[in-house]
Amino acid sequence: MIILIAHGSRSQTANDNHHMLCGSLGEQAHANVVPAFLELAEPSIGEAIDAAAAAAGSVRLLPLFVHAGNHVTGEIPEIVEAARARNPQTEVILSGYVGADPAFFDLLTEWISGG
Repeated sequence: MIILIAHGSRSQTANDNHHMLCGSLGEQAHANVVPAFLELAEPSIGEAIDAAAAAAGSVRLLPLFVHAGNHVTGEIPEIVEAARARNPQTEVILSGYVGADPAFFDLLTEWISGG
């Protein structure tokens, strides 16, 4: 199971769009992709991990963040560690944030170049 982590927004439309993105990605990738939010929306990261742990032996988290600010380097890892402690039977893998992937840079370069 994949948990796609967004920041969360006061805009319900933005939060709904994240839910829809997860559904579309899941269909395209033939995978179970579920949403989670750091704050301002539900489910929280911890709630999503707990629910996934009840249904899967392994959970991979992908933070949908561009830069390694406090959320990526501090808050999210702390939340994940607490969830690991609550769910020792489940492998919880925290992937790198999206902005750190060279493919993200390539995508931006292509977009800026008009490709």
